Amino acid sequence: LMTFIIPKLALVYQDFGEELPWMTTLVIKISQGLKFLAVPFFLTLAALSLLFKKHRHRFHAAALGIPLFGTLIQHSILIRLGYLLSLLLRSGVTLLQALEVTSETFQGSTVRNHMRKTRDKVSQGESLAEALRGVSFVNETSLALVLSGEESGKLPESLEEISGIHAHELEAKTKLILKLLEPALILAVGSITGFVVIAMLLPIMSLSGMVK
Repeated sequence: LMTFIIPKLALVYQDFGEELPWMTTLVIKISQGLKFLAVPFFLTLAALSLLFKKHRHRFHAAALGIPLFGTLIQHSILIRLGYLLSLLLRSGVTLLQALEVTSETFQGSTVRNHMRKTRDKVSQGESLAEALRGVSFVNETSLALVLSGEESGKLPESLEEISGIHAHELEAKTKLILKLLEPALILAVGSITGFVVIAMLLPIMSLSGMVK
């Protein structure tokens, strides 16, 4: 709309010989500016991508602190963590080996560092529940289930339950966010498109009035 249709209409309006409405002028200027902003935009995206790869730990830690988005990441981590540990332990892998393998799957993130620290604490004699206490993305419910699993000798089952609980929570919150975003996005896109259409029709309506 802004890079193909508007420029063609702008050429037609140049022959009107009269001053265009401010809305039309604004839309045409934005359309013309997009041609010059395309290269800086993609260069900025490339720079941000390189910056993210270089400082992934900091970005990941900051993302966990975002009120709503951080909660979704937390659920996602616990789903993956619980499922992998449960699967490895059921396969006969020791807890230390399972923690090491799991930490490698979170390569380049804050979670990897936490899992390695947890493995070190477990190797020093602490229980998994004690080692996980204080880890930012592990909540009290998960800690309680881990403790219960260790005491009952059913740690793989408890870890699988943690994964299932957070999978349900993630699905519910994602559906809620989508329900809230859908009308907001429709309203935003409709408003912008409507503004552009009205802006480009105003000169035609003005010309029609002059002819009458």
